[in-house]
Amino acid sequence: MNRILILSPHPDDTVWSLGGLMHELSDRYEVVVVSLFDGDPETTAVELLNADSEHKWRQFTDAKFRRTEDAKAVRALNARLFSLEYPDAALRCSDDRFVYPSLDDLMIDISQLPNIPVPEDLKNHLAMQIDPSDIVIAPLGIGGHIDHLITLQLARSLDNPIAFYPEFPYALDLTASDISRYCSDLGLKVEPQSVHCSWSAWQAAASLYRSQVIRLFAGRQPFSDSLSRFAAQQGDTACCRIWCTASVNFATEPSSANSAGSA
Repeated sequence: MNRILILSPHPDDTVWSLGGLMHELSDRYEVVVVSLFDGDPETTAVELLNADSEHKWRQFTDAKFRRTEDAKAVRALNARLFSLEYPDAALRCSDDRFVYPSLDDLMIDISQLPNIPVPEDLKNHLAMQIDPSDIVIAPLGIGGHIDHLITLQLARSLDNPIAFYPEFPYALDLTASDISRYCSDLGLKVEPQSVHCSWSAWQAAASLYRSQVIRLFAGRQPFSDSLSRFAAQQGDTACCRIWCTASVNFATEPSSANSAGSA
């Protein structure tokens, strides 16, 4: 079977954003999720976390627990998980201090995208996992999180057939037209495609990230309501939208960036 390689900046990004598509494609492809920034913090970061309570926002749940949640959710969608285990940006340190002093510092304007450094060892580690025949699906970096933008930059350096996904919850209130304009601003030559998929499989897998559901949505029902809106869920049918280059086609219905609602 041909292989779909989906790049996930953190645990939950891919399943929350593309769970329905992953489940749909698993009948036709081998689906592999590569989670990049899901590693344990270095010793310096642990010491800083323990020394000052103001850093609590940086790690609500330990990395190992999040990897466990990720593995269960990805497996529930008939896919495989591979972790690169680089630390989350919020936990990266230099000169005995955190690289990003505040939450706001983690969010970068896309105009700065060409200036974002991509670690060479991370690039090489990812390259070892990718075959030239793989179809790669990467995040668009909506919201501007530094780890998402690094993942986007890594994907754009590849020669593989490629598609891009808008990340939940960052893209929750964006229309397909909004996202198409964003892609144009990035210089991406892509078109939106719509894929009908199982809502029950998507919702069940997405809910397995209990730590983040509680942290970000304060409970399962608000999370489910938000994801349902993102997926344009109707009954047991949901819709995944991705933005594809000319060499990738997953669409199950005609797509229109102008008529689509939330994406």
